[in-house]
Amino acid sequence: MAKAILVDEAVVKNIGEICEWVRAWVDYYIDDKPVDDIEETDAQRLNRLLPIVERFLNEPKDTFTYDGRVGDIEPDKQGVIFLRERKARESVNPNYRFCVVDSDISECWLTDDIGDAMQKAHTLAVTNRRDMYNVLKIEQAADGTYKTWIDGWYDYDGEYMETRDMREYLHFNFIAEKVGKNMYKI
Repeated sequence: MAKAILVDEAVVKNIGEICEWVRAWVDYYIDDKPVDDIEETDAQRLNRLLPIVERFLNEPKDTFTYDGRVGDIEPDKQGVIFLRERKARESVNPNYRFCVVDSDISECWLTDDIGDAMQKAHTLAVTNRRDMYNVLKIEQAADGTYKTWIDGWYDYDGEYMETRDMREYLHFNFIAEKVGKNMYKI
């Protein structure tokens, strides 16, 4: 199955600037002679490959997917399906209000009590001394997805650092997928 590559306007603009620079470089060096008759020069190779990227930039701004073969970037409806599926996964209520996540996002502990979350994060930080532990609040965002916000974190020595303003962190679904089976109830 093709994997979607999400591209916003800023990325397209940056890729366009890179292509302009590469095109100018290619035009300047295109007449250089190869070291041997078999090998292309870098300018010749880029001249052959650059139209693939330029075609991507000139296609209608739809969702593009990449099927894994070099040079085959095609607009595809598979990306639209991927986005809808992701939105559906992110909109599933985890039925918990707080979670504790290590800095590598390899383990997650769930609870409805902020006190239990703080205690667990403190205990883990003091006993492990290898990771920081984020205390996250799980809430439904305006778009209907469930996101996490950083309430605070415990550093390597078990010292609590509170955020002045609760910062948005990650979609809860992303955390759940990343930790896999390493999700526990406090």
